[in-house]
Amino acid sequence: MKRLCLFALMFVCACAFAIAGCGVVYNANNVFIGYNAVIYDDAAGMIDDNFKDSHATAGSYAGGDDPDSLPESYIFTVASEGDYSGIFAEDADLAVDFGEQMLVVYTFTAEYVHPIGLTGAVLDGEDLRLEGTIELVMNTGSACQPYQRWVVVRLDKLSVSSVSFQINYKTVLF
Repeated sequence: MKRLCLFALMFVCACAFAIAGCGVVYNANNVFIGYNAVIYDDAAGMIDDNFKDSHATAGSYAGGDDPDSLPESYIFTVASEGDYSGIFAEDADLAVDFGEQMLVVYTFTAEYVHPIGLTGAVLDGEDLRLEGTIELVMNTGSACQPYQRWVVVRLDKLSVSSVSFQINYKTVLF
């Protein structure tokens, strides 16, 4: 009888913990990401061509004649339909409710094509820090010609005065 009661109690506790975890957003590595943040990696196809041309980054082949005189990255906060239409292509298929959500667009010169996993979204006062990780497989020769990479993050609408995006590189065996 004691075992049955103990088993029932453990079952109820397990159910309670399972229910309490509903609605929490985790990334692919089971790491909590705040503000319902979702990353859209390799988002160059979503961005308007004229906007891309006017925001080339240093060292990328998109940089034209003097690519080293350009900034290494750009970051944009998109909080309204007007901001959206100035950055995104007309055929961009990205559902955003600007009453509840916002977008962060980050572009930088990349040397790896591996996917970026969103590993953090932290609001410190009015400063939003986003963090992504690229896993590099050791001894695979995974580097490529530098190119301009575009990343979009959709998250809950926040009052921010500055946004930063940090890309970390993690080497794995295979």
